[in-house]
Amino acid sequence: MSASLTHLQNLLELIALEKQTEEQEFKQKVEEASLSHQRQSGYTWYPVKIIGSQVTTGNRLRLEIARLSHFDAPLVFQPNAAAMLARWENGKMQQWLCGVITAAWQEKLSLVTDQEELPQWVEESPIGVTLMYDAITYQTMEQALKAVMAAQDNRLAQLREILTGFCPPSFKEGQWHYFPPSLNHDQQKALELVHNACDVAVIHGPPGTGKTTILVEIIRQTVATEKQTLAVAPSNNAADLLAERLSQMGLNVVRLGNPARVGEELQSLTLEAQLEHHPDYRQMLQWRRKVVELFAQASKYKRHFDQKAYQERLFLRQEARQYLKLANQTEEYIINDVLAKAQVIVSTLSGAAHPVLKNRYFKTVFIDEAAQAVEPACWIAIAKAHRVVMAGDHCQLPAVVKSNEAARKGLAISLMERFMSFPYASHASVMLSVQYRMHPDIMAFPSQWFYSNRLQAAINISHEWLHEQLPPMMFIDTAGCGFEEKIDLATGSIFNEQEAMLLKNIICRDRELLPLQIAVVSPYQAQVKLLRQQLDGYPDIEVNTIDSFQGQERESIYISLVRCNTTGQIGFLNDLRRTNVAMTRAKKRLVIIGDSATLGCHPYYQSLIDFAISKNYYRSAWEWL
Repeated sequence: MSASLTHLQNLLELIALEKQTEEQEFKQKVEEASLSHQRQSGYTWYPVKIIGSQVTTGNRLRLEIARLSHFDAPLVFQPNAAAMLARWENGKMQQWLCGVITAAWQEKLSLVTDQEELPQWVEESPIGVTLMYDAITYQTMEQALKAVMAAQDNRLAQLREILTGFCPPSFKEGQWHYFPPSLNHDQQKALELVHNACDVAVIHGPPGTGKTTILVEIIRQTVATEKQTLAVAPSNNAADLLAERLSQMGLNVVRLGNPARVGEELQSLTLEAQLEHHPDYRQMLQWRRKVVELFAQASKYKRHFDQKAYQERLFLRQEARQYLKLANQTEEYIINDVLAKAQVIVSTLSGAAHPVLKNRYFKTVFIDEAAQAVEPACWIAIAKAHRVVMAGDHCQLPAVVKSNEAARKGLAISLMERFMSFPYASHASVMLSVQYRMHPDIMAFPSQWFYSNRLQAAINISHEWLHEQLPPMMFIDTAGCGFEEKIDLATGSIFNEQEAMLLKNIICRDRELLPLQIAVVSPYQAQVKLLRQQLDGYPDIEVNTIDSFQGQERESIYISLVRCNTTGQIGFLNDLRRTNVAMTRAKKRLVIIGDSATLGCHPYYQSLIDFAISKNYYRSAWEWL
């Protein structure tokens, strides 16, 4: 077996490990747990009531569901998660209706199902909502890897060898002459690289460097010559952002995927919405209604079922099948027509396996946020490409891998990160170095540690302090204050009550001195829950985990690092990319709260503290106590 095939075979085994881990974890938390335990852990809401419903795109039913009793449990439900509306009897699930969560709050959620109407049991029995295990993505990745391994003497086989590091990529010679005046030098180099790349190009975009801006411009110029391209991203949120930006550029965009997983503001871009606006859609709908009507007539009960009645039923069913054939042919024509006119088809990585793309291939496939995707998912889209363009930042958080063994053996390393380690990567990649987001002093330490001091602030980024008492960056040290971390026994997550209280006091003072757009982030879900309680009276302040906040920005960011123990254990914070994400969300002000005695055991955090001291941005928590 060749080296490239060995690598892909290893990925197959790691995907199987990850699938097994997730399935076991789900069974323990949901399927094998009692209803009481499911409720306490947040994986099931029971009982609930339906407080509203409406038919949405694609004749899907959207339900607004509210809890009838409150449990002090973590908010496990998240948008895009698969869930079931179910009936329980004697603590056991008896009947269920599958759907996708589109929004979730502490006391209510929105669930979209594929049904047009609710079953009768919903009205008759106590009902609840519980998370579902969904293995479809794993199956899609496995199928993609097997197809790549089986490829011989074709373009996919060539890309396999190039992208696994066993064959160098090739480039055309020549210069690209049209550069929009808004692009800086690095962005121009990125555009020229993609223009000349025959196989693969990588755009490394650190935080705030305009990665999405240049990617959208490159796609716009690409479709001018290639007519159509496929653009994918690892998450629905990232795919939505890309589709929105491309549409704003005036491009004809089709957002592929389950409408329940697409943001409300982008519903008009979905394939389903565009089908409904096609001039032939009404005719197709009429034929489908005729099919339902004819089958209903054929199924009517008759007291005397003689030969004549039999022939009449046979005729009605034959007629129904003829209309069904017309409807299916028309639907296929409409889909092909809509897709043929699209300049950019946008989907998630797994969405590239959508049946409507089965026989479609593209000169160029763009993978946005490529560093956040597990490698097997990327191959789903690459299988449809003649060449590949990846954009992202491998110095920020990768995809979440739940199996420690799979992560240790390489599943947590993205295709982009792996490619960037190859000897010829420097010829196939461009790093964007001008950042437009952060105050230079906020930018300085991440640039030093992660980006070889190559980041530079754009000319229009202010070097001034916003307020004489509020420097652009502060490290507030809780060492010696007795702020001990604790463990949430229900979830295993860690929190720090005193640190949360201190953070609230600092924010209240800062808001009086200077009103800024604020977000508070922490690596631990239990701390996020505690901070949300502390800041409940400030609805304009967003509180979330660092992982959930990746890709966003705010004027002022407050980071609660939580860890305070005598053994120097820092857990999640060992992944330095997590802290890099947190710090680089801030535009004008960054406040970090942590215990130097615990954090200083790691050279990264000691360097961060030393940097704060050198800039006179270090403070002791005693100043507020």
